[in-house]
Amino acid sequence: MAVIDDKTRIKKGPQVAAQGLGASEGGVLLHLKSGQYHGVDNVGWVIWGLLDGSRDVAELADELRHRFPNAPDQLTDDVKNFIQGLLERELVEILAPNPEV
Repeated sequence: MAVIDDKTRIKKGPQVAAQGLGASEGGVLLHLKSGQYHGVDNVGWVIWGLLDGSRDVAELADELRHRFPNAPDQLTDDVKNFIQGLLERELVEILAPNPEV
């Protein structure tokens, strides 16, 4: 299994349909191939919305700290664990690292 670190960039998997549940209620992710549903809480739904491949894990955590000022100190580790869970369920894809300039 791939290792998620601060520089890992992630994007939503093409085989996933997502539906928000309403204000601060989170959302539901449907893996279209397996037919499995996966519920996410409000923070998970915010993370899902940010997974466009343009941010690495550290940048995702920074954005979450901006949106949730009372975020715990271990937020970056929490984001890594959440993304690892999405990856294990084949809901996201890891992007190749940017070449060093």
